[in-house]
Parts: sequence; C-alpha cells; structure tokens
Amino acid sequence: SYLISHWDIKLNHKSIINESTRTIDTTKSINALFLKYENSYWGYDISLSTRTEWEKSHASVSSYDAIFTRNNPQKQRVNSLTLSRNYKKPNFNDLYWQPFGNKELKTEYSDNFYLNLKLSLNNVIFELLSHQIKYKNMIQWLPKQGNHNYWFPENVKSSISIGETFTLSTRNLKIFNAKTSRKFNNIDIMKLRLFIIIGSISLISGISTFSCDRT
Repeated sequence: SYLISHWDIKLNHKSIINESTRTIDTTKSINALFLKYENSYWGYDISLSTRTEWEKSHASVSSYDAIFTRNNPQKQRVNSLTLSRNYKKPNFNDLYWQPFGNKELKTEYSDNFYLNLKLSLNNVIFELLSHQIKYKNMIQWLPKQGNHNYWFPENVKSSISIGETFTLSTRNLKIFNAKTSRKFNNIDIMKLRLFIIIGSISLISGISTFSCDRT
C-alpha cells in the first residue's frame, strides 16, 4: 500500500489452496491493483477509484467508481452522482455444485448510475434517489427446461434495472414515500429468447401502504 497526495495505491496478492478427495482443483492465486484518487474542484468532492484483478487461466477483470458530491450547507442541499462498473465472478456452487453447477458460466458485469438529490427547506426535507443498472451476463438460477423442480445457473445475456424513490419528510416524521422500479431481462437460452418485464410501484403515506406489482 502506498499513499501520496490525494492518491491511494494498493497491490494485493492472495493464494487459496484447497485440498479435496475430488478431482476438482480450486486452488488459485489472485493479484489485484487498486487505485484511488480524492480531491475537491469547484465546490465538488470527487472520488475516483479502479480495481483490476488477475487470475491464472482467467481473463483479467476491472471495476471502477466515479463519485461526484456537492454539499451546500447554506441552502441545506446535497447532490451526488455515481457512475461505476462492477463485476461478479461465478462462485463455487455456481460452477461445481452437483448435479446443477455450470462450468461454462461467464463473469457478470454491471454498469451503474445513481443520482441523489436532497433539499431541506426549514423543517421539510425533499429527497430523490434514482438508479439505472445495466447487467451483462448476469448470473441467475433458473428452472431447467421441462422440469421446474431443478434449477440451473445461466448467464442472462442482458438485464436493466431502473428505479426511483421520492421521500417527503420532516425532521421527525416521514410524510410520504413513493418507489417505482422496473426490470427488463433479455434471456438467451438454447436459442430461445424471452423478454420479461417486471415492474412494481409502492406508495407509503403516514401509516397507510399501497403497492402494485406486475410480472
């Protein structure tokens, strides 16, 4: 680990040695480089980070985060924007759990967008949270064709999750809360393409709750 003005640099090495009576060899060695930069420009706090991981017999994978935050104490306003890319490798059960594991699984990636707007006027607080997440090769356990008693991990070729949350409250009481979410899956399995739309809307006002889900 190395620290220099506004920078944080780390290099990690991890070895995992597994002993098993089975023929599956899960011993592996992982190297990772982490870079982070933080500073302030034009009234914005900026945080940038990236991570790259290398593993023998696997392609390298990378992730990043870019966070921009504006605080305005005089007007009691907070705005933040986050852009990021994350990854998730298949775990042991995804790959090897007998008889349902799938050794052909690919690494899952997601491109993420988050927006947070918060404004305080006297004792009233308005807040909006919004997100959009685009997945590539999302790892998901799905019923096997012809037999829904068995589930099998597959890569969902593409998926998008979109949602918003609006909150109106005082310092001591949440007056109103509304959430919306939509999810779009484009699944490619055995050349069969399915388009699934999942949506939900929920409203909370005082102690009354209303929700509507559509699948």
